[in-house]
Amino acid sequence: MRSGKLQYAMGDNMNLKAKKKGKNWLPYLFILPAIVIFLFVYAGPMVATAVLGFTDWNGISPNFEFIGLKNFIKIFTDKSLQEPLLNTFEFTILTVVIQGVLALLLAVALNRSFRGRNLFRTVFFLPCVVSMVAVGYAWSLIFNPVMGPLGLLADHFGWEFLSNIKWLSDPKIVMYSIVLVNVWQWTGYNMVIYLAGLQSIPNQLYEAASIDGANKVHQFFKITLPLVAPSITINTVMATMGGLKAFDLMYVMTNGGPGHASQTFAMASVDAFFRQKDAGLGSAMSLLMFLMILLVSYVQNRLLSKREVGVL
Repeated sequence: MRSGKLQYAMGDNMNLKAKKKGKNWLPYLFILPAIVIFLFVYAGPMVATAVLGFTDWNGISPNFEFIGLKNFIKIFTDKSLQEPLLNTFEFTILTVVIQGVLALLLAVALNRSFRGRNLFRTVFFLPCVVSMVAVGYAWSLIFNPVMGPLGLLADHFGWEFLSNIKWLSDPKIVMYSIVLVNVWQWTGYNMVIYLAGLQSIPNQLYEAASIDGANKVHQFFKITLPLVAPSITINTVMATMGGLKAFDLMYVMTNGGPGHASQTFAMASVDAFFRQKDAGLGSAMSLLMFLMILLVSYVQNRLLSKREVGVL
């Protein structure tokens, strides 16, 4: 009798273990489609790009040879490739600094209670929901020296200094014009992130600082800035990543011109891959851009995270 009960209990335990084992596999079955899509859309092309960066493949022929680091050496020795790299760094630095400062100032201003505050928040945020292609075409028309509204207004009011500016055809200022457009589009997005950080700061801190005699400037540098450090980290890293891989705005507005004055590293990579039929060089540039974004973002995150302060 006892042996029968023992066998029955053992059978139940085995059934429970089988059910648990089946349940353990169930979550992996649910995420399997996502894993397959990731491997097919992201991981596969990334591995292929990393391999092709060390070859002389032309993008068409089924045959290619491994040439080691020749493509990477060419990137740092060819002046036609160094200019897009410098343009990318210039664009990134300008957008990160200007965008970050303006967004923080707007967030501080719109964090106060006044009539129409939500309307202003919406107006500043709206540009970031518009397609980058549409923004590029719209601003190209605005900067048009013949029929653009900016030039027509300048002529109407007699602002010769403004009407004589060649926004997109002067190599010396074309990059600043594109930076202006990018800042106009994404400042509102950064502003919303700063607003979230500002609203998490307790008002008691400002009240205590006022009682101690601290003015608004002291409160901003001693309370606001330290406590919105996480938001600063997020905005800085995201703006840097966007700047280092910038492509569409320049492509739509200037196609990298005049000359190569507004050509970015991403545009040069696409140009090498498709127009010059040098897929090996284009892949090497893409791989270098990926590593550059990864390294810069990691360093920024480590350095800025050290300055973050928890809200009391």
